[in-house]
Amino acid sequence: MSRPDLEQMTDKQLRAYVLANRQDAEAFYLYVERMRQKPPIAVLGPDDPLPPELIKRLEAEGRKFRSRGDTDE
Repeated sequence: MSRPDLEQMTDKQLRAYVLANRQDAEAFYLYVERMRQKPPIAVLGPDDPLPPELIKRLEAEGRKFRSRGDTDE
């Protein structure tokens, strides 16, 4: 069986390959390197305001959300 071209795989395909072939260190390190090149995920605390671009995206998706201080009354 021939080995797939790891460089041509999408991130999702590479992740699936790594999970199915845990012994393949080269694939694992390639996946880790790709993930390290992505921007970090922002984590907001309960008192942090939502960034305006996130609010716009949520509204564009039709999602409803409550801002801090909103009440149901």
